[in-house]
Amino acid sequence: MPKNKNKIHRKKIYMESNFSCVYCGRKFGVPEDWNGISAIHDGEMFLEIDHVEPLSKGGSDAIENKQSLCQKCNNTKSDN
Repeated sequence: MPKNKNKIHRKKIYMESNFSCVYCGRKFGVPEDWNGISAIHDGEMFLEIDHVEPLSKGGSDAIENKQSLCQKCNNTKSDN
């Protein structure tokens, strides 16, 4: 996927989740400048983009298969 399209997906996913983890609800601040942003960090951990259905299990890379998770929730999520 082209980098600019990936940035558009990332922004849309963060905005749809209101800059929070969809599992635990942890809130992250809205970045002041979106230009060149690749990650959102709250001083303790990152808000990450995760595949709902893992690619390893046949999930797609489409935006509909992505969600925002904090690092803690993403690290405890299993591909099973």
